Amino acid sequence: MRLRIHLGIELATACTISSPAVAVVGCNLEQLVFYLHNIGGYQEMMLDSYSSYTRKCQLQASAFTETAPNVLPPIVPLGVGLRQRLNRRFSLTMVVLAVKWRSRHKAPGPFVMRSKDPCVPVLGQKVVVGPREEFEYVQSAMEKEWFRERRVGQICKLALQQKQQAALWLNYSAAVFKPVVDQPPRDPTPEEAKVLSYFLDKDGRRHWIEPLSGVARHPHSVCPHTGGVDKFDIQYLLLESYCGHPGPKPRMKLFDMGCTTNWNWKLPHYDFYNVDYHHGVGRGPSIPLFFNMYRDRCMEFDDIFGWEAERKDQKEWWSPLPDDIRARTRFYNIPVNETSCQMSTAGLFAERGSFLHMLPYAAKPEDFVVVKLDIDGGPELSIMEALIRYPELSSLVDEIFFEYHFWFDGGDFGWGQVNKERNVDTALDLMKRLRQAGIRSHFWI
Repeated sequence: MRLRIHLGIELATACTISSPAVAVVGCNLEQLVFYLHNIGGYQEMMLDSYSSYTRKCQLQASAFTETAPNVLPPIVPLGVGLRQRLNRRFSLTMVVLAVKWRSRHKAPGPFVMRSKDPCVPVLGQKVVVGPREEFEYVQSAMEKEWFRERRVGQICKLALQQKQQAALWLNYSAAVFKPVVDQPPRDPTPEEAKVLSYFLDKDGRRHWIEPLSGVARHPHSVCPHTGGVDKFDIQYLLLESYCGHPGPKPRMKLFDMGCTTNWNWKLPHYDFYNVDYHHGVGRGPSIPLFFNMYRDRCMEFDDIFGWEAERKDQKEWWSPLPDDIRARTRFYNIPVNETSCQMSTAGLFAERGSFLHMLPYAAKPEDFVVVKLDIDGGPELSIMEALIRYPELSSLVDEIFFEYHFWFDGGDFGWGQVNKERNVDTALDLMKRLRQAGIRSHFWI
């Protein structure tokens, strides 16, 4: 893997990072100076701006150096000397340092935006599969119906039409949701199998998974006349299981971005190992929920990485965790730090605090990696689209749970204002592309 460091400077007058090359945008800027740390010392670099029409000038500031990942150059302190070289009408506000991902595999074509939203590509973007065991993703007829035409404005209409098919899906998923200890899940009946999607491995074995649905949660929950099930009920999910699998389990890793705690975390009798996980994070903290779900499937986590942007009392957060869980847990009480969609889809990741940058250091292809992504208002789509786009990253993730905040035909899930360019069609398309990349993707709540 080769890394490239891009160092850019952004100015205060309505300046933006305007291209994946880390461009600097300013107005009437005469000259720009910045420093690049080299092995031999500090090198001063003078870059002349291009002349342009009124209040429009752009300087491509993609100065870079090739370096190994463990010797990343630090940002040089920028002092008065640099500021004096800048036009006095502008003030230095930000230095951008990003890491360029250099893929060993042929990357798909350019990231083509569907409209003005830089995080939403045209439907059906090509997926390049990374180094993982041979597989084929097979959609059920029920799932294919959601992709037959555009479904904006039709979510609940189609959900009602599929009510009986969904009942077969739920009959199976509920039956295997709380596994018998150390026992593999039963096979679906022929009727149940017709509505389920699956991954076909190289040995011809089917790994069942729930069909993608535009309801994006329990199919009998939020739409009128479909059943009135609690919207936090997660018994619609079909997870991988290692029970009955020959040989030792892989090393299990959980990356939980948005590791909620909720009220019952503080109860003195809270039992980390005995959690009712039927109702998702709406009723309890996420880390013990996922720990228990996968332990019951013979896949106990060896390493746990948790992020939470909201400041937590550290004693209170760690208190319910038994010592053997503490020993395998890393908790980052800071936001996940990612670059914009334009940059992440171009392979430019934040150098510090980035899940995308950290993942290759923390996981190996032979590990089984579970990702839960629910950071409201955060860089969720920057992460998701980069995962799909870069094969070395997608091949490190096996199962992912994502709450996509999209325009639900006017429905309100407490997400606040939602960009209407992110709708049921773009949500389904993203989850399908994740599965095509070999990742067991699930809509989360």
